[in-house]
Amino acid sequence: MKSEKVGKEVFFSATPAGQELCGKYREVLKSCLISTLKESGLTNEQIGEAAQLLRNAPGLYDTAARAAASL
Repeated sequence: MKSEKVGKEVFFSATPAGQELCGKYREVLKSCLISTLKESGLTNEQIGEAAQLLRNAPGLYDTAARAAASL
């Protein structure tokens, strides 16, 4: 990881070694995930729908928390 300060902001980026490590991690995760998903019996469409729900869940909780705070 490297950082660069531009004005008041700091920008972070991965070094080549960091990118390589992330790539290796991705491959290991992918191989573990694919074997687990094959055993689950879920279709690609069902997995995609579940992934979309997981991406949206934090926003839904934030909205509900703001609504509850205003009651």
